[in-house]
Amino acid sequence: MIAESPYLPPNAAFGCRYGLDPDSALLRHALTGTVGRVVDTAELAGDLEFLHRLLQRVWAAYPALLRHRTFEPAAFFAEWQARLHALGKTAPIRAALGEPLEALRRAAGDNHLQARGLDRPRHPMQEFQVEHAGAPPPAAAVAGPAGARLSTLRAAPLLRRDGALTTVLTLSAENSEPEIRLEAPAAGLRLVRRPPPPPAPTDTPAYAWRDVGGTAVLTLRTFSGRAPELRRMADHYPEQARHARIVLDLRGNGGGSLEYIEAWIARARAGEWRSHLRLEAAGALWPCADWNRAVCRQIVEGSVDTPEAAQERRRIRDAWSRAVPPPATLLLPVTRQGRARETYAGRVYAVVDRHSGSSGELAAYHLRRALGAVVVGERTAGAMGYGQLQTFVLPRSGLAVRVPTRQFLFEEYAEVEAVGLPVDVYLEDIGQPADALIRLLEALV
Repeated sequence: MIAESPYLPPNAAFGCRYGLDPDSALLRHALTGTVGRVVDTAELAGDLEFLHRLLQRVWAAYPALLRHRTFEPAAFFAEWQARLHALGKTAPIRAALGEPLEALRRAAGDNHLQARGLDRPRHPMQEFQVEHAGAPPPAAAVAGPAGARLSTLRAAPLLRRDGALTTVLTLSAENSEPEIRLEAPAAGLRLVRRPPPPPAPTDTPAYAWRDVGGTAVLTLRTFSGRAPELRRMADHYPEQARHARIVLDLRGNGGGSLEYIEAWIARARAGEWRSHLRLEAAGALWPCADWNRAVCRQIVEGSVDTPEAAQERRRIRDAWSRAVPPPATLLLPVTRQGRARETYAGRVYAVVDRHSGSSGELAAYHLRRALGAVVVGERTAGAMGYGQLQTFVLPRSGLAVRVPTRQFLFEEYAEVEAVGLPVDVYLEDIGQPADALIRLLEALV
């Protein structure tokens, strides 16, 4: 491993211990090099104290570990240390790093914490439903199977393939069985697991839109990267606004940057609107948060050594405040300013499925809050409770980890992480093409 630090000296970053050094070969390799299948366990063991301290200071979900009834962070890291020593000189990265990170995610209820080169398994929640007339039984009085999230129990409309509306009783549970059973006072009530949606097409652009029978249909497959079509999205709004109905198809959208949907909403919304609260781990990253994101982007894009990249970093450094650092955490309302003279008056629909995650599901929430969008489909992936990921490098092993530094709090929902955003209307057939869906949406008017 390269014997250097990926971080700037604290005196070059106003005392911030986690300001990334764009000239560091270790940092560049950590962000762009091939991630090996095995790790040096001694190097990783030497990083655990650094990692634990880092998570204490910047991971927005760390307070949830402290509130956990049975999880003890100090004991967990001690056991992780012992496990690494027992694995030998080298070990598969999945066993040495991936599995412990997954245990941390599950204990904290966060779906974002991850290491570069490792998949980020999400909590295996499934929705179970049954047609049901009338109000659901009180959740407090219902006994469900192990893994059932009774807070998700509710009655909701379901739109059939033929356009008819019915009502289903729906519940999310960590259960792989084809059906589950609720006990008293709903004795004998069996809920069937929703079938999985078809895989999203891989040959479609990140963003495209078209007119379908007088409806503007926007297909948004991802918000990741800097795809040229995503940057043009807001520019297309004036033409889309001529339609009486706009459908934004977010199925399979695993997230990325919210800037594209926020720029589009700003064209459609007049005046200020409020989304949610955010709890931000600000102090430990002051003043390097924006700097770090820019450095990571430049390295990944390969532009870090260009004059333009250096100039961008100088602008960020010149803007660093010399004032007292902010508190360790900040609780702030998330408000946005619309730029339209009047808010779009037509009907807006957001279509989501269980693969709509992170900003792919937050986009639907923003559309609902800003434009009164009706969210249809099924519960989303459940990765919208945390965000603003920052990349850090473990200095001995050179492994890169991504840590969410913000928690999002939604006044309507006590629980969204893992269980997902609840939809206004379920679709019986989540995989039907947008053209067929438009005809069905007329039933919701």
